[in-house]
Amino acid sequence: MEERLEIAGETVALYRRRADGSWILNRRGALVDFLRELASVLPGRLRDQTLLLPPGTRVVRTAGPNTAFVVETAPQVRRLRWGSSRMGDGGPYREVRLAFPYVIVLLLFFREEFEEMRLYYRTGPLEALTDPLLSPNLLNVQGDTDLMASCRACVRGRPAGLDYSPIAEQVPRLLEYFWETGFNADVEDNAFVRSQSLDPRIATVEAWEATSAADPLFILRLPWAPAGLALREAIDRLVALRPHQVHRLGDAAALADLLYRIPEARPEPRDA
Repeated sequence: MEERLEIAGETVALYRRRADGSWILNRRGALVDFLRELASVLPGRLRDQTLLLPPGTRVVRTAGPNTAFVVETAPQVRRLRWGSSRMGDGGPYREVRLAFPYVIVLLLFFREEFEEMRLYYRTGPLEALTDPLLSPNLLNVQGDTDLMASCRACVRGRPAGLDYSPIAEQVPRLLEYFWETGFNADVEDNAFVRSQSLDPRIATVEAWEATSAADPLFILRLPWAPAGLALREAIDRLVALRPHQVHRLGDAAALADLLYRIPEARPEPRDA
């Protein structure tokens, strides 16, 4: 199918040729959105490579259109909303204060759009890419031992309005959203259930909270289960799950595909 792109003022429009040879308007979008999408897929000097690192960022890796961020937070006591029911069951949440060790969060973005989050523990700060990671003990995090799914954090719904925000703004908003969303039993094979047998002090959320109040640093001395991979491996595996190559932009059809990734513009009003 033959396609034609036209730029007029602040709008870019896609036309497709009919069987009778005439052209019909197929889609219209804002030029600024189209150019932003175009810049995100172009390699080399046309793509802005300057990144403002979000707070706590320890590692950034880019691989084609993929960008991985590793964010580390120091041991602390967090206030969470905790429930034992599944989302939608209407079960109540209660507020708990729980101690956490070093938390390592790995976030993946594809063309600056959030794709996935993985969460791990450590009993000390990161010092090298070869540092091993530990499995967490949280609801809303998968406890499956399969490395393809292990430690995947549930960010259901995700914050509204992330599109086109700089990654430096998206990362803290995603982390805030994860910690403030109620923790529940929606993830059946979750990391909390998997870790209950490790130590009596985290066997129940009540025991975890009570010990956190008495000794917040006990969490650094627990026999956490190894996640089975080091930091570099975790990054490599996550990036490998996503496409690495950007499609070559060699014709109008490839450019037309970009129009479908941006909001459609309303038709311009006609003169009366």
